[in-house]
Amino acid sequence: MSSTVTGQEILDMALAQAEMSDSDFVKPKAGLAWVNQALAELHDLLVDVFEDFFLARHEFDTSQDDQLLPNDFLKSYRLFDTSDGEPISKLMLSKLLSLRASPSSTDELRYRIMGTRVIFTRTPTTVVEMWYAPQAQRLADLGEAIRIPVPVSWLGFMVSDITARALAQEESSFVFYEGRKMQFAERIRNTAADRDLESEPIEDVEPADFLEL
Repeated sequence: MSSTVTGQEILDMALAQAEMSDSDFVKPKAGLAWVNQALAELHDLLVDVFEDFFLARHEFDTSQDDQLLPNDFLKSYRLFDTSDGEPISKLMLSKLLSLRASPSSTDELRYRIMGTRVIFTRTPTTVVEMWYAPQAQRLADLGEAIRIPVPVSWLGFMVSDITARALAQEESSFVFYEGRKMQFAERIRNTAADRDLESEPIEDVEPADFLEL
């Protein structure tokens, strides 16, 4: 399921909580940056506690033993040999370097991720598939929809984060909203064990629904 909520709607709810709805204190550029920062934090939290929340796939071919990771790569889950479905083990750097010094096509294929590349102990003889977590969506403007498949109330994490940022910029107390953000984070973590249970869809909601714990 996809969100029909825009960055502007999230920002508007945060500014309403901060009692800044009728003020131009927060400029659109800053507001967009805050929405993207909050979205990235929520994304990283979900990647951390739900292994399957954001799952993408990428294939490495048989051309060479050193290949680029996908542009949206954040975190690797598993690498598989597509010929038999067997997982490929990761190696410590020192072991990887020694195996690459004299590679053999009969050696067990292993890998290590270094920077923006995946390094294999030898050139793969079959296609290797990687399951990975992609990077967070980054909004180009506040009118863009937030595409994140979460229960409605979890977006309160973002609203609380942005409210705290707005209040901090105003040099007002933001401790309460930092606390609410942590409550939302804890709620998300506690739900991790029940991932397969039916969750609340994120369509046709009222703004107040985002703010309830």
